[in-house]
Parts: sequence; C-alpha cells; structure tokens
Amino acid sequence: MPDILIATLGEAAPAVSFAFERWREGRRDPELAIIHTDPVQSKISTALARLRKFFPTEYADLRVHWHVVHRRVNGKEQPMLDLDDESAAWDYFRGVLQVLCEYRDAGYRLHLLVAGGRKEMAFYASTAAAALFRETGDQLWTVHSPRDMIDSGMLRIPVGRKNEVQLVKLPFLPGRLTNDELQSLLNDPQSYFAGSLEKRLNFLDCLTPAERDLADVLQENPYLDAPMLAERLGKQPKTVENQLGKLYNKMIAFVPIDEGSDGSQKRLLLADLLRGLLD
Repeated sequence: MPDILIATLGEAAPAVSFAFERWREGRRDPELAIIHTDPVQSKISTALARLRKFFPTEYADLRVHWHVVHRRVNGKEQPMLDLDDESAAWDYFRGVLQVLCEYRDAGYRLHLLVAGGRKEMAFYASTAAAALFRETGDQLWTVHSPRDMIDSGMLRIPVGRKNEVQLVKLPFLPGRLTNDELQSLLNDPQSYFAGSLEKRLNFLDCLTPAERDLADVLQENPYLDAPMLAERLGKQPKTVENQLGKLYNKMIAFVPIDEGSDGSQKRLLLADLLRGLLD
C-alpha cells in the first residue's frame, strides 16, 4: 500500500517542506498532495508558487499532486479565497474530505498534515480525517519547527538541525462510516452533522440517569472494557455489563445493527452514536 502525505497549505511554505523532509525518511516511493485555496488571488499564492518550484527541483522523482478547494456560490464552484464565513468552512471541510476519499479509494495509506493554514482549517481537516480514516495505517500529523527556521525563508532544513523539526502524531478516533453515510456526508456535510447530532440527542433522551452516566463515560473513553468502566463509575462489572446490554437494545432504534455483530462491534457503533458521527 503506497503512502501519501496530504498537506493543508497556509502562508508558511516551510511548514510543508520541512514536514515532508522528515516524514519521507525510511519510506519507499512516498507521494505528496497539497490542498490549497485559490492559487492566484488568495494569501497562500506566494507559498504555493515557491513549493511548485521547490519540489520538482529538490525531489525530481517525487509525485506531487495539487488540489484547490472550491466554494459553492449561486450553484457554481469557484476557487476559495479564504475561510471567512460559515459557508466557506463547510465547503473547506467538504473539499478536504473529497481529496481524502480520492486517495483512500485509490488504495493509499493516508497521512494528513495539518500544519498549514488557519486553526479553523486544521480543525476541519482533522474532523474530515476522523470521519474517513481507517483504524490501522492512516495517520494525522502536525509539525513543530523553530521560529527562526520558518522566518529564514529556507525550504530545506538547515544542515545539522534536522532533529529540531519535530513531526508529531496526533490522536484521533475514526468514525467508521458506511459507504452510504460517507456519501451523505460528502453531498451535504452541514445537513449530515445536524442529523447526526439530533439522533444522538434523541438517543440520550431515552436513557435512564444510570445509563446516561455510563454513556457519558463511554463517550470519553470508547475503548474501556466493562471492568474499567465499572471502576470509573464505582460499580460492579456485572452491573455495567447489564447496562451496556440495555444501551445496545435501545440503540437498535437509532442504528442498524447486523445480527452477527459482537460486543466489540456494538461498542464501537455506540461510541460513534454518542459522538454524533452516525447519520
């Protein structure tokens, strides 16, 4: 399975080039994709132009893919200038998700770098990763570089300073969406999340106070087993197991569950429902 680093680009071109230099270490035939806003009019145009010149020169054999994020305006799509309102935020999320889907469907192992752009862009890109990433292999990254290196304008890490650039893995909880749910999310992200949150609230409304307490702990700790959940709640493991069974039975009204699903699969579905990730 080939590896691809998918980077969101802001105004600091070194954030991408430094991260790629560290990420490619030890990888065979890695590829790079860069997600950016309008290549001419947006604030990142200068950084984009520098990277378009840099990578073919410094990494002649590297396959680099460029993806511009579009906005929907009056039924038409046009390159996004900036993430300056709520509508643009949803369009940016949809654009990142589309790129991730493209490479996942092509058989790539996905590595999303959220080091460039506004904090809001990093948030929406991370949310897209959580909705789409597989539990094994895919990874979310950021990069920390000394300010003087970024301000220098250099796109290669200076000799002897590689260890000062830290590539950091970020934790995420994958959403495990079905193909139909993913398509709904791609078609209309805003409506999808609104429906998911409504389903979560309706499910919580049908729980007893004790079941709600268990649901709250499980939402924050989806991988804890019954004994560990019992310890958090100050209850006996058998009591928690019985309450989990009741949660699963109530969940059937909100989430289709295969007859052959085991306890672990039901637990993951329940965790997704509690986090508002199921349409």
